[in-house]
Amino acid sequence: QIPEAFKLRETVRPKLLAGSPECVPFSLLIGFQGITPNVQAKLEVAEKHLETCCQMYNGQVDDGNYFLHEHPWSAWSWKLPAMQQLIATSGVLLGKGHMC
Repeated sequence: QIPEAFKLRETVRPKLLAGSPECVPFSLLIGFQGITPNVQAKLEVAEKHLETCCQMYNGQVDDGNYFLHEHPWSAWSWKLPAMQQLIATSGVLLGKGHMC
């Protein structure tokens, strides 16, 4: 089944797609709390959402358009395979901005 977000991106064809997935599940502080079943469930949802974002960003790249992914620099989500593949994509630039 195709998520609504993919259908909308195909219909609208934005020049710039901005994404900001939830950052709490990817926080380094999660490790200090321990991985309980509740935390594990939230991680799985967050990882799926991040993978969906990366698929949409790849669609933007394929269409010759742009994306902006906003996420804390310290988040461990940058190391996930989908994000690493996206970062390695020709034409994708990775930059560090300060939050304040």
